[in-house]
Amino acid sequence: LYTELKAVPDTIMSAFSWDEVYAPFLQGRAAMFISGDWARFTVEQNAPHINWGVAPLPAGKRRATVAGGYNLAIGANSRNREAAWKLIEFLTGPQGEGMLLEYGRIPARKDILTSEAALQDPFFALFIEQAEYGVPQPTHPAWLRLNNIIGDAFDAVIQGLKTPKQALDDAVREGQAVVDSM
Repeated sequence: LYTELKAVPDTIMSAFSWDEVYAPFLQGRAAMFISGDWARFTVEQNAPHINWGVAPLPAGKRRATVAGGYNLAIGANSRNREAAWKLIEFLTGPQGEGMLLEYGRIPARKDILTSEAALQDPFFALFIEQAEYGVPQPTHPAWLRLNNIIGDAFDAVIQGLKTPKQALDDAVREGQAVVDSM
């Protein structure tokens, strides 16, 4: 979609913020953008005249989407671990679902697939369907560094600076060096 069909303008390829990703679509210069349920209110508030919808991510050999994107943690030196854990349980549990739905988000829990509250809004149907194919983000002490290497490889292909094979080979070499240094 990006490299062969040029479905989005080149400016999106080098975007550093969500605003830069959304702008071409909101201004009618792009037919699409890839995002999550959080983009809904940006589109509705900034371009209420646009007749738009959502579609599933393309699937190759295996369907996948990132499961969740934010993390909640309790610091090792926390003085209020029990209270912090109760807050996390509330925010991620069924009782916190209504709060998320109020501002246009769906929880990253499997029971959302059958949640009556989420299924009442047709917008969420596609995201709920995609959730079935959620793959957790890797956990590794060097994940941020590895993620940047992967992102740089993706950007290099999208911008036409490297072939997919070149970018992948470089990312593997760089990533292996990071892992080996630990």
